[in-house]
Amino acid sequence: MLRNRIKRILREEVSSRDVPDIPYTLNMKEVELAVKKIIHGQAVLNRDALINPESFDFYADLKELQED
Repeated sequence: MLRNRIKRILREEVSSRDVPDIPYTLNMKEVELAVKKIIHGQAVLNRDALINPESFDFYADLKELQED
């Protein structure tokens, strides 16, 4: 599962200082599907509905999560 893979990579290869914010909507819901889209190079259209859209930048550039 993608969520478990992200957690494992973050735990093993990134220090706690480097862990980014998790993107949340204005209603404080996590947006895991949007992170999945970012990882797979797909556009996220509703960035205005997020409190912290800049948190996507970390996931977009994380080479360990890119599919070969």
